[in-house]
Amino acid sequence: MTTTPRTARHLLRDREASLILGAVLVSGFGSSATALVAGVWVKELTASDSLAALATAALWAAVPAAPAPW
Repeated sequence: MTTTPRTARHLLRDREASLILGAVLVSGFGSSATALVAGVWVKELTASDSLAALATAALWAAVPAAPAPW
């Protein structure tokens, strides 16, 4: 039995794959926006640049601990 390789164009034609890809993109944008807004919010509340940086660093600290894609 032979199978043909699926290309990105073929994958994007699949409705379910397109919906999942769109959801992942929107989720990633929302996560990035939340991290940015958290730092701005802390800056507004405390007027401290260092606390705003600490809040942003705390949100990004979990990124290296994420599971590897392999």
